[in-house]
Amino acid sequence: MMQWDDEQADLATLIGMLPNPDEFKTIERSEYGDEYETHGDLWNTVAAVLPQVRKAANNCPACILAALRQARIPLPIDGFDYKAETRSMMDDYVSSHEREHY
Repeated sequence: MMQWDDEQADLATLIGMLPNPDEFKTIERSEYGDEYETHGDLWNTVAAVLPQVRKAANNCPACILAALRQARIPLPIDGFDYKAETRSMMDDYVSSHEREHY
């Protein structure tokens, strides 16, 4: 759950926590001669650091998505569902404010 009053790390720090996808990229050739990119163990590496990124971002889905996109991490990745996490965050926010005002 996101804590609304807590500060999160700046975007450059979040990006720096993520692996460089270029270090995992290889070009493969299909049996028909077409070239395509693969990313080796990138997703497992991202999954391993995602808990630390999540903590540094104060579990802010928009911050996590921004870091992933700026770091050029191909999406989707296991362990992060922007739409579901944003919905959950907003539900928590509305619920907490309903308790305060009613």
